[in-house]
Formats: sequence, C-alpha cells, structure tokens
Amino acid sequence: MNAFIQILEEKFAPKLNKFAENRWIQTISSGIMLVLPVIFLGSLISIYNIIRLYVTILPDIQPIYDFSFGLYSLILSFLVGYQGMDKFRHAKYKLCTGIIGLVTFLMMIKPDIVDGVITIEFSRLGPKGILIAFVSGLLGIIITHLYAKWDPFANNTTIPEFLTGWINQIIPTFIALLIAMILTYTLNLDVFELVTKLFSPINSFGQTLPGFLLICFVPAVFYSLGISSWLLSPVYTPIMLEGIAQNIDNVAAGLPAVNIVTQETVFVGFVWLGGMGATLPLVLLMMKAKSKKLRVMGKIYLIPSLFNINEPVIFGTPVAFNPYLMPPMWINGIVGPLIVWLFMKSGWVNVPAKLLTGVKLPMPISSFLTTEDWRAVILWGVLLLVYGLIWYPFFKAYDKQLSENNVA
Repeated sequence: MNAFIQILEEKFAPKLNKFAENRWIQTISSGIMLVLPVIFLGSLISIYNIIRLYVTILPDIQPIYDFSFGLYSLILSFLVGYQGMDKFRHAKYKLCTGIIGLVTFLMMIKPDIVDGVITIEFSRLGPKGILIAFVSGLLGIIITHLYAKWDPFANNTTIPEFLTGWINQIIPTFIALLIAMILTYTLNLDVFELVTKLFSPINSFGQTLPGFLLICFVPAVFYSLGISSWLLSPVYTPIMLEGIAQNIDNVAAGLPAVNIVTQETVFVGFVWLGGMGATLPLVLLMMKAKSKKLRVMGKIYLIPSLFNINEPVIFGTPVAFNPYLMPPMWINGIVGPLIVWLFMKSGWVNVPAKLLTGVKLPMPISSFLTTEDWRAVILWGVLLLVYGLIWYPFFKAYDKQLSENNVA
C-alpha cells in the first residue's frame, strides 16, 4: 500500500495538479465559485419558505429567490467571461468580456421580440441554462483573447486613448454578437436546445447509479491526493443544479422529485457526513484515540466537522497521502452513495426538493430541511454507523502506529 500511495503522490497527483492549473479549467471553476453567493441566497429563501409553512403570518418573498437563483446562468455567463480575462492576463478587457458573455447568452437562449416586447422562457435564465452560460462566456474569452493578442493600437500615438479603448471593446463585442446572430437568426437555430441535447447523455448518465458513484468516488480520490474537488465542478455542477431545479419544479407541479444526484443529496444532507470523504465518524473516533495527538486534533476538528468543513481533518490529521486513512475514504465514496440510492429509490426517504446548496447547517438538520422528511434522520444515523464501521479498523491501525512510535 505504501508503494501504491508513493506512486500516486509522485506520479499521478502532480499531473492532476498541472491539469487543474489549466487556464480554461480555472476560468470555469472560478466563475462557478464566484456565483455561489447567488445560490446561497436562494438557499436561505428556501429555508425561509419552509419556516413560512408553519408560521403563515410571514410575508411571501419568493421574488427574491426568482431574481437570485432564478438568474443563475445569466449571472454566470458574465462571470465566466470576466474571470477568463483575469486568467489570460488581459485585465483591461475583463468588464468588456463579461458583458460579451452576458449579451451573447441572452441572444442564444432565443427570446421572442415582437413589437418591442421581449418574451423569455424564464427557466433558461436559471440552472437550466448553465451550459449556454459556459458557451457564451468561453466564446467571449476566445474572441477577446485573440483580439488582445493582436492589439492593433499597441503602438498608437495619434488616436486618443479613450477612443482606442472604445474600439477595443466594440470590435470583440460585434464579432461575438455576429456569430450568435448568424446561429440564432440567420440559421434559425435554437442554440439552447442544441447544446442541451448534445450534453443530455452526460446529464442523464449523471442521474444513474453508476454516474452517482463516479460523482462521489472520483472527487473523494482526488481530495485524498490533496486536489480540490473544484477541478471537477464544471462536470458535476450542471448535473446537480439542473437536478435540484427539476425536482423543485416537479414538486411545485404536484409531481414527485426524481433526481437523486444533487448537491443537497451529496454535500448538504446525506453522503458526505462532516465533509467530503465522510470524515465526521473519523473525528469522533479520534476523540477516543490512544494517541494524545489524535485526541487533541479530534476535539479541535469536531465543531468544523459538524458544519461539514473538513479541510483541517484532511490536511491536519492528515488523511491526504496517508496509507492508513486514504482507503476508507475511497470506500465511503462507494458505500455511502449506494445506501442513499437504495433508501431514496425505495421510497424510504424523500428525494431532496429544496435548494440548500451552500448552507452549512449540521446534519441531520439539513437532511430534514432539504427533504421535509423525518425519515432522513434515520438515514443519517445509518450512514453515521456504516461510515464509523468502515473507518474503525483503519483508524485503529493508524492510532496504534502513532502510539507505538510515541507520537504525542
């Protein structure tokens, strides 16, 4: 096992880290990171709406939800372009490229404009349009990056600087909108539908059991190698956000929630107890360790773990690159999703249909809130027990090794 971990550390992890440093990956990941406050605001409104079911005197503030999380993709289209210019070191084009991403996004979702009145399918502005947000943002980045490299006014000494600044914004914007116009109006294509159909096999696979296992297992392996799961966020975020958005719409229409693979299932309510890798049971075991070092760290890590924050556990214990503690983290990435899938597919626990992404509430409180099902507490207890049994033999071996080596 030590030899295998060494290979991962010396060969595999550096290549993944190099891939994670790719400017295109960083652009999308950082754009998703910057739009998190919008999701968080929507999640807070979801909690408020749950409370309002029991305290009916509270006013309806649903429009705040609609114009925050409901505009997720519109906002993301701007942030992808904006961040791209930061990653490609064209700071003076950041605002322009963000605007290009936003306006081409609006054109690509193909609104109807009749007699000066614009009609837009509102759902396309939300999580449903996330792929178009990527496309429009990346299109703006490509065009502006090429134009910035050309930089036709680099040696200009006659034209006023403010005028060249305007031209430098007009030309990339014109080219991007021209491309979007040809696709949308000249060729009469619904780019939104085309992109959605193109990626629908990926989204559909993501909502299957094998897809669920991969979405949980692969990031857990990466995290145990010290690589942030944000590397994979461009892949799993569209699947999860579209999943919870559809669940919310289904329940509002009197239909059952069907998409198990959501951030509410994985990060908020069930799979990752204490954070990615399900490290809360490990922290509880550490508090009773023979090694004084582990006992002290367990007490320090408990409060953050209750709020699903486990970077201190992963890198302080450490779990990352630890041949004793990496394997149970990987096993959890398979066993946990299997248990959750069984419970939800069997109808033993409701599938999440409340947006709580980004809300750091302790489980099982968040487990109940996102499902409105008291049986969620039972599932949380089952997961806590099973994860504890998985961690136990590996933890005991590590604890024994530290004790025998007199590690304080």
